[in-house]
Amino acid sequence: MALILSLISDHILTLLVTTVTFVLWWVSQRRRKQPAPGPWAWPLVGHLFLLMRGDKRELFRKLRAQYGDLVGLSVGRQSILVVSGSNMLREVFVKLGKHFDKRPQVFTVQKVGQGKAVVNSSGDVWKEHRAFLLRFMSQAGIGKTTFEANVLEELRPLIKLLESTRGAEFDPRYCIQTAVSNIICSISFGQRFDHEDLEFKELLNIFDENMKVSGATALVNYFPFLEYLPGDLFKCRLCLDNVAKVQRILDTWIKRHVSTLDASEPRDFIDHYVLEMREKVKANSHTTMDDGQLLKFVGDLLVAGTETSATTLRWMLIFLVHHEDVQQTMYREIEKTLDGRAQLSILDKKKMPYTEAVILEGQRLGDIAPFSLPHATTEPVKVGDYVVPSGTLVIPNLNSVHLDPELWENPNEFKPSRFLNGAGEVVRDTEILPFFQGPRMCPGRGLARLELFLFLTSIVQHFQLLPSESEGLPRLDGHVGITYVPFPHRIRFVKRTLRGEE
Repeated sequence: MALILSLISDHILTLLVTTVTFVLWWVSQRRRKQPAPGPWAWPLVGHLFLLMRGDKRELFRKLRAQYGDLVGLSVGRQSILVVSGSNMLREVFVKLGKHFDKRPQVFTVQKVGQGKAVVNSSGDVWKEHRAFLLRFMSQAGIGKTTFEANVLEELRPLIKLLESTRGAEFDPRYCIQTAVSNIICSISFGQRFDHEDLEFKELLNIFDENMKVSGATALVNYFPFLEYLPGDLFKCRLCLDNVAKVQRILDTWIKRHVSTLDASEPRDFIDHYVLEMREKVKANSHTTMDDGQLLKFVGDLLVAGTETSATTLRWMLIFLVHHEDVQQTMYREIEKTLDGRAQLSILDKKKMPYTEAVILEGQRLGDIAPFSLPHATTEPVKVGDYVVPSGTLVIPNLNSVHLDPELWENPNEFKPSRFLNGAGEVVRDTEILPFFQGPRMCPGRGLARLELFLFLTSIVQHFQLLPSESEGLPRLDGHVGITYVPFPHRIRFVKRTLRGEE
């Protein structure tokens, strides 16, 4: 009996020593890789359970209050740095931007985004393709006054479609997405689609679905083996199948378009890309441009160019339905500026401070990309008192700026006047980050500003926005995925009596 007790005691002692040794080793490893202060983490899984809890905007808000603008987390072997506050975001992504301009090598970047084109690439691929995009947009005048006619061409069918509702309650999601996406389509391959085109609707539905399932697939970024579990619990197969569907459609469109290419008269983005690619290949120049990159590039333009502007517009319409006084003040400014004309121009924007304040406040409170996209380090980087290890996944917490009570009084209220001074002039417009900042700043921000101004002012010019009679006011909360989108809702577009129609 004594022998048995002795053996059991020895096993327990061995187990305790092993456990203590493992815990001490894990703690030392975690401290060595910890990019900044943060909460206690579980062995092996790190902060997995913490990050799976509820709304990450609220979680990061609490962590910032406790640990500061740099918060260190981990999931599995992946170290994570959450960057908050306007000053720290500027320090990391502008002053130290060249050290934080990479994308992490994870599932959503490498498999869903394929590590290609501009959005999900790094290094030479990103540099060459971003440079090409900026050069093409500048030469084509995209986002400038000269491009206004292209936006208005797509705006007119939208206004007619809204008129056809005759003030009945209506979900504007599809028509806004289609109108914005058609502008990108005209840039990419000189084509627009009807609002009822079934193939085009399928594309928009796929874009929406992948945005929504991003929360489930994000876990696979930290535990890659989860992708291969049966049952598609983490929506990996769904996400990748959706990408394949989109690329089959786009590949057909691109090949059909390239077959009519005239090298002496390039028409659009695809033509210019193909011609530059062929020129570089013929000259034996080093290039990352190829057909696969072009396919992903066009897909990126459609998703990024549609999702951001369309979602921002949808939030702005919701805010205006909730605030009829703001809507009416904006309408009076529009009427005064029009002075008998039928259509505003982007050149009128500088004479319309209240309208600009409404747009800025809509971008701030809409906060459509609360965490932008993840960045990564490829070498140790010193930030303040901390050294961020190589391979750290870096999350820009833009929500910490847009809803910071230290910056904005009552930040959850829609209040355009916060962007106006006593003289009625626009102020503080640089204190929001709807297009990010630093090397990864959105290259299409000029186009987005043009779209937001012309679309919003035209809708308010032609319609009074009213709540649904059956559903009431639309919800002011939404779904957080890659972007923050409104829940499905209906509003009424009641046609105004315009001058000359009395």
